[in-house]
Amino acid sequence: MRKTHMQSLRFRHRHFLFLPVLACMMLLPGLFSGAPLQAALATVGSSDAPFVTRDGMQVLPEDGAQLLVTDSSVSLVHGSTLMTGEGLLRVRIDDSTEVLGMNGAMHVSHFGDTLSVAALTSPVAVLVGTGRQLLPTGTQWQMNMNSTVLLPWEAGAEHWLSVRHLAPIPAPFQRKALSQVQSAEAVHAQAASPAIALFTVPQALHAFLLPAAAVRAEQSSLAALVASIADAVLRSDGQMARDAVAALPADTLSWDRSLQAHLALLLAQADSAAVATPLVEALAAADPDLWILLSVHEDYRSLTWTFADVPESTEHRFLSLLTLPGNDTAPVPVAAPAVARWHGTVLALLRNDEPAGIAVIDVAVHAVRSLQNQGYPERASRWSAELMLLADSCPLPDDLASSVQSLRTSSDTPLPVFVPQEETAVPRMEERSSVEQVALFQEDPMTKERVLQIMADAGALVTTETDAMLLPDGTVRVTRLVFSGSNTDRTFTFLYHPDTGNVSQVQEGSRQYPNVLTLHAFAAWARGE
Repeated sequence: MRKTHMQSLRFRHRHFLFLPVLACMMLLPGLFSGAPLQAALATVGSSDAPFVTRDGMQVLPEDGAQLLVTDSSVSLVHGSTLMTGEGLLRVRIDDSTEVLGMNGAMHVSHFGDTLSVAALTSPVAVLVGTGRQLLPTGTQWQMNMNSTVLLPWEAGAEHWLSVRHLAPIPAPFQRKALSQVQSAEAVHAQAASPAIALFTVPQALHAFLLPAAAVRAEQSSLAALVASIADAVLRSDGQMARDAVAALPADTLSWDRSLQAHLALLLAQADSAAVATPLVEALAAADPDLWILLSVHEDYRSLTWTFADVPESTEHRFLSLLTLPGNDTAPVPVAAPAVARWHGTVLALLRNDEPAGIAVIDVAVHAVRSLQNQGYPERASRWSAELMLLADSCPLPDDLASSVQSLRTSSDTPLPVFVPQEETAVPRMEERSSVEQVALFQEDPMTKERVLQIMADAGALVTTETDAMLLPDGTVRVTRLVFSGSNTDRTFTFLYHPDTGNVSQVQEGSRQYPNVLTLHAFAAWARGE
């Protein structure tokens, strides 16, 4: 359920907020109680069993996974793990590589020098030295840690884009992972919310240099501010939240990851734009890596693009500018002020003759066509209009101007509901031993049982009369599949296309429907939504 006056900000359960805040305040006095500093740096242990970190991240390692867990970090040494949570999700791979998510779920595999990442329910950023990669929700990416180099934008658009190629997550893997996430959340909901330590090892080092009285005063002040923010979230008091966030020391927030994690948890509980906005602004200003996640996250992208400052870093700006149009597929579209900010940022690049502006237009043209192909004609038309305005404002290379003009022509006629599109093949990594071989998650063989499970996952009722027949061309004839609407049950027969996830040749009784839809769109229509 969503509030209608907000742009893609979800309701949150807020009943457990006082526990982590209170626990934090209870932990603070003992943090500098004279215990050796080495204790804070010591390894807690390696684990292949599910656990929850002090920052509230749920970690579900797969069999054989090796993780190094300390008070301040989780490192994936070898194997695969699923991570989910309502705050920041961080996992280190090595000294120069880290995977970062927020308020969602992600899957990470690390075997030898191969790293594979899947953004299951929210975007994910991969930080490799000074290079960055951004994965929108529903995509996956693989890199060879020895040979893949995320060179800066200055190295040229062709190379920059080629090493950042994304692929869609196959539906079977996503269903399995989401089932694990749901199970973990159900178990976690029955336990107490974890305490979030407000001070990390870097802050301990800082405090080590201060007189004891100054340490107590600093920690007390910070704890009080965080408690005020939590109270503002509970009260849905936007002004109170803004005042408390404004009083946070910006220099501390920029490097204190535990404080960032705590604010991210509070942001996940915010149920109004007035409360969420100052938290979004603070986190986005604290770290450009948090900004790129917020700028494309379904819940926060409109607030981020409307209110938060855009980072100076070309790398971060470019990643978000490229991603936003094609990622506009959530139930609530990107807000108009955010689209206008995107437009103004791209226009400034074009007017300054920065190559990044041309590259954004080029990628956005493909994004518009992808939106058309995925069955989002209104979203495609909206972004087409922005590209046309940009093309009218600044001269573009002839080939790119023609591409934009083709969008102008296509917008004059009704857009198709869906046009099947072939997926781009994922570049294959070099051959490895059977133990170290890691590929992006592959599709399972299609079977009748699997098709019926896909239908059930889409909200259909699979009865004893429902059948699925695999045809020689790879499609599946699904017969007598039932969807429950608000007034009556409806029974359909149709062709299902496993390679694209589309539905065609829909028949309901004696009535036939010629449109080609995605399974999700078809299910929503069949239920009368």
